[in-house]
Amino acid sequence: MLRETMVKVVVNGIGTIGKRVAEALNKQDDMELYGLSDVSAGQGLITLLSPEGELHGTDLYASNKKGLEQLQEDGMHVEGLLEDQMDEGDIVGDATPPGVDEMNKENLYEPHDVKAIFQGGAADDIAEVKFNADANYDEARGEQFVKVVSCNTTSLSRTLSAVEERFGIDHATASLVRRGGDVPQDSRGPINSTIPVTDVPSHHGPDVQAVMPELDIKTLAVKVPVTYGHVHMVNLEVEGDASEEDVLEAFEEQ
Repeated sequence: MLRETMVKVVVNGIGTIGKRVAEALNKQDDMELYGLSDVSAGQGLITLLSPEGELHGTDLYASNKKGLEQLQEDGMHVEGLLEDQMDEGDIVGDATPPGVDEMNKENLYEPHDVKAIFQGGAADDIAEVKFNADANYDEARGEQFVKVVSCNTTSLSRTLSAVEERFGIDHATASLVRRGGDVPQDSRGPINSTIPVTDVPSHHGPDVQAVMPELDIKTLAVKVPVTYGHVHMVNLEVEGDASEEDVLEAFEEQ
């Protein structure tokens, strides 16, 4: 069912995360993908806006004046500066690199009183609320700035919130095997080794507790030289009886 007024969303930063956010937004029936914004034409952006691309015809804006020059040099058709569109959109999905997002908040979003959702790699203090739609949706209501927790924390929050709601959790222990980097990030991550997180817990446990404050959880993590996927090994002590079928049903109903 369509809303009377569609929420206009701009995605700023079309990389590994921003590309997926933009594609997902384009499939919603209560949101309008108002535009894309970036500072250069990466392969993901070029593919999305090509004549055969999924988002062909979507307006492209430059995040700043230097980016405008670069995008034009890259052969992209640019509608103008993102700053000039701040009063037209309702919210920005910011998937720019850490540090850049903080400048965007200070120079664009706050002066124009525009709401923004920041991706999981952003600094913890960029927003007062860490957010996962399954675990703490209502806490984000009315906030100007929200930070989505990281991909691993999102996965843990989604699965654990389903179990917690159905059975209750006394304690959770999770070990994570993390990919070293995304496919395009050939300069990131271990080449032929394993990098352990020596702090206990890893950041994932406290981040899960940011969206599920009552949960007792400990996490450990290592990075390995692969580019696809993460592995989670989770041990739970639940309060109620839970068969394998019961747990699978809880996940299916989530």
